[in-house]
Amino acid sequence: MKKILNRIIIPLCIIGTFVGQLINWLLNNELDLFVLATACFVTPTAIKGWDSNYKISTFIYYLLLIVGIILMVSGIYINFLK
Repeated sequence: MKKILNRIIIPLCIIGTFVGQLINWLLNNELDLFVLATACFVTPTAIKGWDSNYKISTFIYYLLLIVGIILMVSGIYINFLK
């Protein structure tokens, strides 16, 4: 069951999150930055789960981490401080 979860369900959920946010942006002109930040944080784990022998580069890992942090801080600023 764990292999099915790592190999299929987690990557499909992340793809669904990105597609759902894209559709929400196209229809309503809104983005939920917290959801996108969470998807950025979980993407390296999903890539690792898809192929356990694959070694994700540190550049991609830190790039997604920095993008997730920027999205999270932007979401906090837009939703709570503005």
